[in-house]
Amino acid sequence: MTYLRLTIRLKTSDESEAWRMAAESQGYSTLNKFIRTVVSKSILDINANRDEVEQRNRQRIDELEHELDLAKAEVSDRDRIIRSLKDEVMELRKEGYTPEIINRKRGLFSEFQHILRTDGRMSRQDFLERVRSKYSFVDLGKLLIEVERELTTSGLIIHHEGGDIECNQN
Repeated sequence: MTYLRLTIRLKTSDESEAWRMAAESQGYSTLNKFIRTVVSKSILDINANRDEVEQRNRQRIDELEHELDLAKAEVSDRDRIIRSLKDEVMELRKEGYTPEIINRKRGLFSEFQHILRTDGRMSRQDFLERVRSKYSFVDLGKLLIEVERELTTSGLIIHHEGGDIECNQN
């Protein structure tokens, strides 16, 4: 077992005398014993404070790790949502819902509501003729059927017997 040797050099005789007086006032027989005791106590105090600081640091690290786990879970949820939305967009594009078709559907939605609000109840045939005079693109019929179905489902238009349609005023 090896022992560490501590050597203290005091710069002035006044400093040496101050250490001697402190040692005698506390009842130490030699200056070396006093210095060894003071240094050991100082080291133990530092270690005790270090343990306390380390404990606080460990607690803070645990708190931060918990916050990190919560943030990772939130990011993971958002990533899942984004991936789901991207997949949905890809499916819609596969079905032919390009931005151009979506804009056409928007136009048809507003056209449905405008014509039916201004003209009131009308036959589907009359409505189709009015829309055809304004729009002329491929798949107009298919989009009209989809828009009509969506407006009916949402309760914005009403179907009557005989094929008449009307804007729901409620």
